[in-house]
Amino acid sequence: MIYLIIGHRGVGKTSWLNKLKLVFTDSDEIAYKNKKKYFIDLDKEIEKETGQKINDLLISNKNQNKIQLYRNTLGKTFHQPAFSIEENNKYFRLIEQETLSKLIKKYKNTKDLVFIALGAGAQHIFQEKIPSFCHIIHLARETDSQGRVFLDRPRLIPHQKPYEEYMSLYHERDYFYKKIKTESFVLPEGDMAFNEGEKFLFQSKGFCLVNYPGFFNCIITLNKNTLPLHKKQWPSFISKRLSWGVRFFELRDDQLNSDDLHFLLKIIPKEKKLLSFRLEKKSIFLKQDLFSLTWDWSLEKGPPPTNLFLASLKGKKESGQIPSPPILSLHNREQKESLSLVLKKMTTYKADHFKLAVPIRNFKELMQGHLWFLKDPEHRSFLPVSEKGEVGLWRWYRQIFGPQMKLHFIRESHGEVLDQPFLYEHLLFLHAISNRLETRPLKKNFSLPFAAVLGDPVIHSASPAFHRQFFSKKRMIFTKITIDEKDFTKENLSILQKMGLIFAAVTSPLKKKAFQICDEIDSSAQQLQSVNTLIFKYNKWFGSNTDQYGLQALLNSVKKRKLIIPKTKAINTRNIAVWGGGGVKKNKKKELPNAFFYSARTGKKSFSNLSNKTKQIQKKEEINPYIVVWAVGRNRMPTSVLPPPSWKPRWVIDLNYTENSPGKEYALLAGAKYISGVTMFKHQAKKQQELFAKIFSRF
Repeated sequence: MIYLIIGHRGVGKTSWLNKLKLVFTDSDEIAYKNKKKYFIDLDKEIEKETGQKINDLLISNKNQNKIQLYRNTLGKTFHQPAFSIEENNKYFRLIEQETLSKLIKKYKNTKDLVFIALGAGAQHIFQEKIPSFCHIIHLARETDSQGRVFLDRPRLIPHQKPYEEYMSLYHERDYFYKKIKTESFVLPEGDMAFNEGEKFLFQSKGFCLVNYPGFFNCIITLNKNTLPLHKKQWPSFISKRLSWGVRFFELRDDQLNSDDLHFLLKIIPKEKKLLSFRLEKKSIFLKQDLFSLTWDWSLEKGPPPTNLFLASLKGKKESGQIPSPPILSLHNREQKESLSLVLKKMTTYKADHFKLAVPIRNFKELMQGHLWFLKDPEHRSFLPVSEKGEVGLWRWYRQIFGPQMKLHFIRESHGEVLDQPFLYEHLLFLHAISNRLETRPLKKNFSLPFAAVLGDPVIHSASPAFHRQFFSKKRMIFTKITIDEKDFTKENLSILQKMGLIFAAVTSPLKKKAFQICDEIDSSAQQLQSVNTLIFKYNKWFGSNTDQYGLQALLNSVKKRKLIIPKTKAINTRNIAVWGGGGVKKNKKKELPNAFFYSARTGKKSFSNLSNKTKQIQKKEEINPYIVVWAVGRNRMPTSVLPPPSWKPRWVIDLNYTENSPGKEYALLAGAKYISGVTMFKHQAKKQQELFAKIFSRF
């Protein structure tokens, strides 16, 4: 079997390929253990074939003769300057096609496992029909759509800025990946360290991570986003997920045509079918034997049927009366309708199980729905959905509490229900709590203590990846909760605590607000007037701030690199300009007392918290900084300006660690060397773990 791994630039295809080598060990639980495994990076294969580095193939003039042959092959006249980067790029795509074609031909009939990681421009590689015997794995990350800036990769569209280049290619590539994939996996943000939970994806049998048979126990909705491109691959797709222990495959009559539904009804075992009635018109599911199947009646269609004659029962002695729905669900609510009225309306009908999946507008309603579920967890599932326009606000809730419910939906890739946890998130959850479950079985009314990063946005946050192993040792999960300044109140923090939150990393823009609502704060938080660490102890929220440790570590790394003004023994902070970052300015002014601070919004100097003497000096002095400390995130760029073009910094020190940071782009445009904020993040996060560890004995 040939597996082709595709995905956007920087998603982690090569890293995932390397992880597969760890997954496919000689362990008895691993499928295909007696087969050979080949792990091939197409770029490395091209370098081996051509004897040239990828960068040289894309930007070098060494390929003039080869490019001319390429021109002759196409029989086209090019109007670009001779042997431009654009033509090198086209030549490189031709090499990709030829190299991949050779590999596919070589391994076409093999019974071994062949994994090949392709470049991001896969749509240029597949000029012909993709062989149906190739299993295509689409790797994605939530930040794919946020853009990325690369310092070490060749440019593809030189006349565009690096960020614009990525975004101009994004939509075409993303559409192509989703169109041709066999299956998709959305990877978590942060490091790509191997996690034992990932072995679950490659089992031949239903190996259970927590030693409870069937604990995977999730529901996967089948639609065009989920299923492979080729229908003949659907049986193997279903079979693989059956081996995981999937509880149900949901078939909705409004998401697939009748031919596809009939095909799936034939290949899915009866006990694994969940038929969801969503269409207002007559559903094809009425022709099924509903007495022996699990089905879900949506109240949006009206009251559940009671006297409809089943076509499948014609000629039988049974009366044909439809039983009460195994599942009765509700997905919408009126704008002015309270959640109390929704619950009352729902429970006026009879059903074996009630599924509440309506939009939830605030944390108070979330708690109301949570308590409704806890009153009768055997017969109720609460699946909160974000209001239209919001991005998965309640995904963390479903990630933590979903496994305790009878109905727990997950998604493997991007889909329409953004509050459903991803498959990878669910595997990480199972792995994190596995030891706890072995010693203390999960009860339906038991809330596991958990930790989270709080902020808006948190889509990019590396905190869950960094803290995952630390909290797993205590059988706890670390998740991310999107919450804005308006909703970040003491009341809502109390609701989170009642649901199990005991540790939190706080990110922008909540640090000032966290300082205000804490019950107690330490000296570091008091000094900076902000909080980035929350701990619930002795029935109080304790606040601290570890940002200064991160900044100190970053500046120490600068000193170790000897980024000093010539003939000096230390960094001369008067040759440093800090661009933006008003929210944590006190922290930076403590570490860089004589640096020049600039507003990223206006481009003008900022003199707040400076002594009168320093203020007078800086007002008169203009600088061309040796170092620019960058403190502006991508989300602030629409209202920000770039530093003066006259500045020619040697170094850009970025306080951000995101892959789309404008600091990276500024370093490239200014011709400066770049230092990422990863060092700052890791050191402040390690300091957070020291604070967390002090009260871990309680758990």
